[in-house]
Amino acid sequence: MPLAFACRRRVVRAATTAPVERYRADAQGEPLNVSLEITGPGDGIRCLRQGGHDFSSFSELAKTLVRPGMSDLEKAMAVYRFSAMNFHGFGMGWGNTEMTRFINAFGYSFCWGQGDFQHLLYEAAGLRTRAPSLVGHSSVEVLIDGRWRLFDAFMRIIAPAPDLEGLATGAEMAADPKRWEAIRRGGIMENGKSFWSKHGPAGTYEPWQDSRAMVLSLRRGESLRFDYRPGTLWCMAPFEPDDYVNGQWRWKATLDETHLQREVQRSENIKAVPAGLASTGAGCAYVIEHQLQSPYPMVTGMAEIEFSGPTHARIAASIDGGRTWADLHVGTAKTLKLPLDEHLSSRKLGSSPDAWAHRDQIRHAIHVGVSWDGKADLTRAEYNLAVQAHRPSLPRVERGVNAWAFIGGESGAAVTHVWEENPGLRVSNDRPYEGEPVAIEAEVHNRGTARVERARVRFVDTERQELVGEASTGAIEPGGRGVARLTWAAAIPKRERHDHPGVPKPYLRTTIEARIVDGAAPESPGDSAASDAELWRPVARAVLAVRPRPTPHFNDALLWSSRADRDRECFTLRAAVVHQQDGDAAPVLYLIPATFASTLTPYLGHPDRGGLRLAEPRELPAIPASEFAIAEWEISTHSLPAKLEVWVEARCRMPFAKPGEEDLRLLARREISLD
Repeated sequence: MPLAFACRRRVVRAATTAPVERYRADAQGEPLNVSLEITGPGDGIRCLRQGGHDFSSFSELAKTLVRPGMSDLEKAMAVYRFSAMNFHGFGMGWGNTEMTRFINAFGYSFCWGQGDFQHLLYEAAGLRTRAPSLVGHSSVEVLIDGRWRLFDAFMRIIAPAPDLEGLATGAEMAADPKRWEAIRRGGIMENGKSFWSKHGPAGTYEPWQDSRAMVLSLRRGESLRFDYRPGTLWCMAPFEPDDYVNGQWRWKATLDETHLQREVQRSENIKAVPAGLASTGAGCAYVIEHQLQSPYPMVTGMAEIEFSGPTHARIAASIDGGRTWADLHVGTAKTLKLPLDEHLSSRKLGSSPDAWAHRDQIRHAIHVGVSWDGKADLTRAEYNLAVQAHRPSLPRVERGVNAWAFIGGESGAAVTHVWEENPGLRVSNDRPYEGEPVAIEAEVHNRGTARVERARVRFVDTERQELVGEASTGAIEPGGRGVARLTWAAAIPKRERHDHPGVPKPYLRTTIEARIVDGAAPESPGDSAASDAELWRPVARAVLAVRPRPTPHFNDALLWSSRADRDRECFTLRAAVVHQQDGDAAPVLYLIPATFASTLTPYLGHPDRGGLRLAEPRELPAIPASEFAIAEWEISTHSLPAKLEVWVEARCRMPFAKPGEEDLRLLARREISLD
């Protein structure tokens, strides 16, 4: 039955005719199956999205996070929020690689790797930072208003100071461990209390960095392509975080005189001929050496070598600067496909915790030497390597108009963005909260010549591998269309982590897939050279970011009053509301943006038992996840009793109301003496 969804394939290309080329990408729908390919030749290549982050160095990244006029606290919070949003824990320990490469290639590590990059980013933002001496943990403190404040982005923890005048220091949290219970629940709270229990003021240090680690230079026929979907190959971590991606590093060498002069490490007794490379006849050794170098870590690869006829050849690989060669092939050869896994893959080198941390296991370069007896010409040398990248560091296409700056270095470099849009699959909210109803509409086209009485559509949550439901259209005339509608209660996808069985691993994205059950049209590959190709497919997809509902905390430990007595006309009352996501694994792996608003009101006595309001309510409009907000009042002591029982009521407005749900109400109590 000729039923299908409309799919639009978008292609945008730009080539450098100047050092900086500017172009636009207009995404009318949510981009799906996004890819980015950069093709040489060019030196110092970068592709930057206007308004996005520049990951090329810490100084450039800091410029996208802080603005002129910001206070030190505002700068520190900008870095903390960026770190908590984009870097995840419990992956592996990349703390001893250069940190410029870390933020581009990994984005996951144990605490020391994240502490290193956070330290450098604070310094790049113009702040003084230090690494405190802790028990079994690495973190940072930042000097703000003369005090070393705690910013633990690895555990997504900042805490209110005991006097509620701002952020707590590490020393304050160590001196009063019960304060951890006021800002966090579960295992993370216990870890935080344990790690910071013995706090020492260690000095500053300089983590290893290389501002040119990610400089991208490509030769003729050399390209780097990223598909933004989760990697189809494994990554270098023991388990695979959701936001790593595989890139394809390809080089099909053009075997001519320019190649010999500019693109090889070494060549002996070789000349260029129309068919490729041939021996000069001047000696018995005919050798050419290629270098493959990537700013991203290499995880696997393949070398393809071809001669015009049978010849005796030796192909060898080296991964060190001393040219220690290991044979890939020795003997008669004509067409060879040689895997490079044994030389690139860290997974071939052991799986113990200590083995993962060694920097020399991360491969960024490999040399391939080809020698032969000269009886045939070398007609092809092609290399295909898989590399690993951190998804947020790649310039992404978003719905709407995207402005780009492409830095190519020299004429000839080109960039190609490809993505798809499913205009017929619409969701009422692509950033819902968990449990929030989302209306989904799937528009089915009848491309045949006969009337269709109905089209049945099945909706599937592909991350959870669960059926969301089925819906049907009405009758569809030839050339017409019908809509299948469904309401879905948004859910955060979970699946088992490889290293901790039984512990759910939350993901940032949920994919809802609509499948036509009653019939489908064949897929069309489209025209890769076209800027806008319309396809017809039996499947359509929509990507959503489902956010957890906020979990406000409010208790006696976070309610404080200044010294109050009869000699003063007023006293200061402060109260803090904390937003920390519950659970153990979710907040550490991913911090999904979620906020809530709260109104705080102080009372003399319990508000439900005749208590009198002491001051006007204070609005706290948007409290982000992993943060807190403070309300403050100056309360007159006139006509107040000597001993007070002060209550503070917090009315927290959840982002969406479930049936029968009202504002979440929290109460805190404190006794104050005016004697």
